[in-house]
Amino acid sequence: MGVYSIAKEYPVVRVKAIYSRRDPLIPVTVTGKPVLEDGNIIRFGTKVVKPLLKLILPELVDIEIPPEGLGYVIITSIRKRYPGMPGGS
Repeated sequence: MGVYSIAKEYPVVRVKAIYSRRDPLIPVTVTGKPVLEDGNIIRFGTKVVKPLLKLILPELVDIEIPPEGLGYVIITSIRKRYPGMPGGS
């Protein structure tokens, strides 16, 4: 019982076929109270991107993208390699 968007005309999608696979990339997303499917996709994306970022940014210790921030809030932790390195005092 709720509305996800304002009342207005939206495009119509006509589905001709639905396919499935035995090893889905993202098996399911759930709609409902926050965190919505956006948040689940953000969590998945963070797990995929974190190892890649650590390869190109060796000083990266950890990264968190809280689903509640809808991708606009990113929290990082770095290991400074030398005094005066950018990223805090």
